[in-house]
Amino acid sequence: MDEHDPMSYRNLVQFIGYEAPPTMSEGQFRAFWDPLCEPYISKPDVGVNKIILSQKRSGYFNFGNLPYMYMSKNWWPAGVDPKVTLLSGRSGRIGHVTINQLGVFVLREAKMKHAKRYSHLPHTVDRDIIKLMGMVSVDETRCDLSEPSILADRMIKVPGYQYHSIYELHPVSRDYHTMKRRNKENKELAGSPWKYCPCRIAGWIVEVYFSSKTVDHRGVCQAAEKFYSTFKNWTFAFHKDQDLIDFRSLPRPGTSRTNDETLEEDTRVTAV
Repeated sequence: MDEHDPMSYRNLVQFIGYEAPPTMSEGQFRAFWDPLCEPYISKPDVGVNKIILSQKRSGYFNFGNLPYMYMSKNWWPAGVDPKVTLLSGRSGRIGHVTINQLGVFVLREAKMKHAKRYSHLPHTVDRDIIKLMGMVSVDETRCDLSEPSILADRMIKVPGYQYHSIYELHPVSRDYHTMKRRNKENKELAGSPWKYCPCRIAGWIVEVYFSSKTVDHRGVCQAAEKFYSTFKNWTFAFHKDQDLIDFRSLPRPGTSRTNDETLEEDTRVTAV
């Protein structure tokens, strides 16, 4: 993918993983997370307005277990080239939570069960949906789209499947990570803050959405385990979207509410 191709800057999505104690409630996490995000949301050069926050559903996978108790996903409207990302520069442990910057991604594939098009970045949270998160570290893979597509194709056959999205780490994000990794390994820069960064940039992320009323959890785990037997570097977890936070709906001093703008969606979606 050419990083100078304007189409490579469409559907930009940022993921952040948060390692937190399993006993931390959503309310306790939000009390930590909301004030942390607010300064970034207020910056016009960040351009982040809506964030989906999801919470892990534990107890399903005894292999390749994704460690993040919470994950946030935010995106930018088509054509926006963000200069600053959410929680930019914030990685590592803060209190009881460890923040992992997973990277900025480009949507590479989207499929759903029936309709020919759908918004892969929902404006509302569907309480009847649960999603499988599959992820592989950029340091542990050089795979192309075919590998995550194999995972998604296995999930299509599981009862309850609704749709899926596959994201690839943006070339600019990949190059930035490579530069930081080199700095970390440079003994002359041993005192760099990057030395203490979790540095878990993902190369690919797959989100597979299932109906929580009809999903076959055992079938999902078996399909993931079969995939894992071949591709050992992937990790998995069930997540439930808890909230869609629209920061533009929160009035701030000196600002007024504006009408919500419609995000452009040019993604071609294949019906399964």
